[in-house]
Amino acid sequence: MVGTTVQDNFASIVNNNRYVIGPLINDSIVLTLQSPNSTAEGWLNFIEVNAIRNLIFDQSPISFRDLRKTGTGQVVKYNLTANAGIKIWDVTAFNDIKNQLYTVNAPVVNFNSEADSLREFIAFDGSNFLQPNFIGTVSNQNLHSISQQNMIIVTDKDFVNEATTLAQYHQTVDGLSTTVVSSEQVFNEYGSGVRDPGAIRDFIRQVYYSASSSADSLKYVLMFGAPSYDYKNILGHGQTVVPTHESDGSINLTQTYCTDDFYSLMDSSEGMFYNNEIADLAIGRIPVRTSQEAQVINKIMGYSASSSFGMWRTLITSVADDQDYNIHFRQTDTLAERIESYDCGLNSNKIYADAFVEIYDSITNQERYPDANIEIQKAFQQGCAVIQYMGHADSTAWASERILEYEFLDTVNNISNLPLILAGTVSFNAVDDPEQYSGGQRALMNLTGGCIASIAASRLAYSSSNNNFMQRMILYLFERNSGRWPTLGDAFLYTKKAMYVDPYVFICSFGRSCNKNFITGK
Repeated sequence: MVGTTVQDNFASIVNNNRYVIGPLINDSIVLTLQSPNSTAEGWLNFIEVNAIRNLIFDQSPISFRDLRKTGTGQVVKYNLTANAGIKIWDVTAFNDIKNQLYTVNAPVVNFNSEADSLREFIAFDGSNFLQPNFIGTVSNQNLHSISQQNMIIVTDKDFVNEATTLAQYHQTVDGLSTTVVSSEQVFNEYGSGVRDPGAIRDFIRQVYYSASSSADSLKYVLMFGAPSYDYKNILGHGQTVVPTHESDGSINLTQTYCTDDFYSLMDSSEGMFYNNEIADLAIGRIPVRTSQEAQVINKIMGYSASSSFGMWRTLITSVADDQDYNIHFRQTDTLAERIESYDCGLNSNKIYADAFVEIYDSITNQERYPDANIEIQKAFQQGCAVIQYMGHADSTAWASERILEYEFLDTVNNISNLPLILAGTVSFNAVDDPEQYSGGQRALMNLTGGCIASIAASRLAYSSSNNNFMQRMILYLFERNSGRWPTLGDAFLYTKKAMYVDPYVFICSFGRSCNKNFITGK
């Protein structure tokens, strides 16, 4: 044992310790997790070993530094066994590389270096350089020439055709000047080829600031493709990814999340989520993973067709979980009453779990509300403009009684009466795990039904924050501005502007940000 460290904070996953040790036994390092809890687990990211060695140049470039002596007034002397023709560079700053002078005392060269801070050096003789691997060619492009667009669609190269079809639809039907770019193009031009979400934001900012008037200003951004927490493909999940912003690593479920809000923060001082950053753009995502799923554009474009209009567009279904001192019932009823108070000709269909008979399922050893389940399925099948839910959930169903199982969303055929889902629950719009499909993904990716859009949290969210967000979202969704109905993205953006602090950043929107009003389609 070379040392011990103690961690008692569940969210603390980074611990830096320095141990001075002798020679390694059998060239190995052994880590042991000790805990009074026999089920405790730990995940090792990496071990970094720094060792003192004799600097002997053997024709291959050698990098070196000295961690032992850094601080104000410190000076380090380096001795390197090498020929006099060797070159030594100070590469501490990659954009300020300096030639390092040295003294020759054959067979050693040496030099002194100030060590107020850690300095990095490389020695080479020009005869044995590393060879870069050829990856591929980059086509000529000029995304910097794109300006004055109302809408941007960022997609994967595999989905450019479908995204272009959708862009042409919005240009023709909605009068929105729309540009389609692939994430690969953006990474090449704004990220030096690195798969960096910041490159996408930089591109969006360029177009945003190119506007000369409100008419040619950027309003909507659509991410047409699914993200992944492994967006650099380190684990080999595949490259078909349009990344989202991932929070700093944490195993605290309330502090780890993914969010597309990052792409809507246009001020140069924003992007770190310091609780004072306000969105400027309406962001939506259609999280397709395959070319087959990309055909969802047909469902989306058909939503505004005349054949999809009917009385169902005036119906709002409100669903509430049980227990918890009736908090979900009270929250849902408040939302329903607010909707009914608007001069929109809306009618409510209330499905509150406690209003139904609860039974015990001996097969699963759990409580169930079978009649509530039937009524929720009817709401999807018969049609309604909005289905809103307040309550608990897991990765497979609403409520512990499973009043809506997500498998149903895969197969329900309601192509002519698709609802907007407002889910005030946990992880319904989780999207960055390539090995799972959340409820929101299942509903939107159903090519013959499901939903037209979904707004919900991507991670754990508490009842109070869900309720606050949904109350405000409903307010903006059904409030006309100068006689004009807001788009889904408008209402979502207004809500984000009003509620720009944690924990609202990880409530995300699946669907088109420019989706027309759910009552009139105009």
